[in-house]
Amino acid sequence: MVFKIDEQPLALPVSQVQRVIWAVEITAMPGQSDAMLGMINVEGAIIPVVNIRHLLALPNRELDLDDHIVMIKAGDRSISFIVDKVEGVLHYDESEISTMEAKHGAFASGVLKLDGELIVVLNAEQLLHESVAKKEGMGVLAMAAH
Repeated sequence: MVFKIDEQPLALPVSQVQRVIWAVEITAMPGQSDAMLGMINVEGAIIPVVNIRHLLALPNRELDLDDHIVMIKAGDRSISFIVDKVEGVLHYDESEISTMEAKHGAFASGVLKLDGELIVVLNAEQLLHESVAKKEGMGVLAMAAH
């Protein structure tokens, strides 16, 4: 699945995406770190919203009604993050992904070149791991097991 944050094309394997929803109200948690935006309630499930802009060293901005929330699952945990735009599903072969050092290397599985554009392929497990590694946000993420 390809999406954009600040016009930067990024992707996640569809197998790591649970669902995509329109932006909804995010409830901030007391004492949360800059790596967390808060929590959302999706059909009774409480899902943490990670500040992916912070993790990718991109500038923060206010939530827009046209934004989407991407929910991903890694292991037994679910997290979500806000993207500016969902482009759709891209079909590619694993051999097309270059393992060269990417701008967002800590979270990247590699880079895919499509029509002259570089798309950073993110890894849900790495995003979750980095989110948990931020000590201040750990309590919020621990609540989201399942």
